[in-house]
Formats: sequence, C-alpha cells, structure tokens
Amino acid sequence: MNRQQTRHLRTIDDTCTPSRDALIEDLQKAVKQWIEDGEHPIIGMDANEDVRTRKLTKMLREQGLHNAILSKHPHISSVTTCERTEKDLPIDAIMTTFDTNDHIQAGYLTFDEGAPGDHQTLWMDIPFELIFGNNPPYIQGVDAIPVAVKDPRVRGVYNKRVLKVYIKYGILEWTRHVKQAHN
Repeated sequence: MNRQQTRHLRTIDDTCTPSRDALIEDLQKAVKQWIEDGEHPIIGMDANEDVRTRKLTKMLREQGLHNAILSKHPHISSVTTCERTEKDLPIDAIMTTFDTNDHIQAGYLTFDEGAPGDHQTLWMDIPFELIFGNNPPYIQGVDAIPVAVKDPRVRGVYNKRVLKVYIKYGILEWTRHVKQAHN
C-alpha cells in the first residue's frame, strides 16, 4: 500500500512520504473545502488510536466536527470499540458537523450485533430533512380502479395480466429460488 501511495504522489509531483501525517493533512484540506461548500461531512473511522484525544480527532475538531455518539451521549466517558484494544479505549467514531440534537440518534451496537468482526458497529440516524435540506411533500397514493373481484371473467383477465408481468420480469423463477433456499 505504501508503494502504491508513493507512486501516486510522484505522478502529481508531491514528494512527501506517505504517512499518517500526510493522510491527516490531505483530509484536513478536503474537510475544510467541504465545509466551505456548505456541506455537513460525516466521517466514519477506525482511527487505530484513541478518538477522544489523538492527532486525527484534534484536526477534525479544529475543523468544527465532533464525535456524534459521544456528543449525543455525554454520560459515556469511554467505550471500548475494538475487542483487541486496551480497556475503555474507543478507536472508532462517527465525526460530523451535524448538531446531535433530539432529531439525530447515534450509538453503538454490542460486539455480537451488527457487522461481523472485532469492532462494535457504530450507527447514526439522521432525518431526511437534515440530510437533504428540505421536508418533501406527502405523496398521495394512486387511486386504483376497483376490480370487480366477484366476477370470474374480470379476475381471469387480471390474473393473466399479472402472470404475464411475473414471467416477463422473472418473478416466478426468483420466487422458486427463494423458496428452495429457505427450505
């Protein structure tokens, strides 16, 4: 990986050595630009270091980001997020500029929940309005023409149409596969 990064940096006439410091420097520039563009960055990270005090987290805080989970739950002083780290050392975080008010939820799943592995799954639920900046109007459903289900001729025509579409899109075949896999 280091050689690949070195080759890339040389192609853009950058003589710095790939390192954690170079990554932090590049990320700082990107985050700063995103914020200047009016974006709200959300950065999920496995920092491999204490996300409360170390260099990467300090840089993100200087840019106006905060740990969404610890901001939402200030009573949690520390949580071990990787089973292989020292006790009470969080190395994973979700950093964002979003205000973790009552509308945003965030937290940790236990080690045996969520994605498999030795890290806790971190999650953040952000309302649609905050992500996209608007509250979309309610979309009313389509009023379907009522079918005379008691008339066998109408039922027959409807069932033939549905069957044609099922065959066209392979729905029956998929249903067989699902049923076989489930048994």
